[in-house]
Amino acid sequence: MKRTTIWTAAAAMMLLTVFAAAVMPARADERADLKERFKQRYATLLKLKDEGKVGETAAGLVDVVKPQYSEGKVGSQTVGQFIQDENMDRTRLYVLLADEATTSPAVVARRNAERNFERASPEHYLKPRDGKWVQKKNYHP
Repeated sequence: MKRTTIWTAAAAMMLLTVFAAAVMPARADERADLKERFKQRYATLLKLKDEGKVGETAAGLVDVVKPQYSEGKVGSQTVGQFIQDENMDRTRLYVLLADEATTSPAVVARRNAERNFERASPEHYLKPRDGKWVQKKNYHP
């Protein structure tokens, strides 16, 4: 009985080691891909924030300040599509970071939202937990 338990535990450890070795490079590649996409979108995202069309939310995502802004164009896509792409990548990054930190994606997102609120320029819009857009210069948590 003990011999079977030891062999089972050893086999499980070997499988975990092989799995971890296979998954870690894939996650590193995915993080690199996400980083590149964030970098490619950064200038456009900053321009939309500077124009007051897009802002940061307490959920760690971006959103349009007014619904009509989502139909505007940025390159070959609408602002709404652009935001959807950004938020999809942010959400995926939060999952990856949460797995590494053994926490939840919601905690990672909240921490990122706090950083983004701190880094926002005075004219940029923020959407705190109360759900109302406010420019940073008028934001008093």
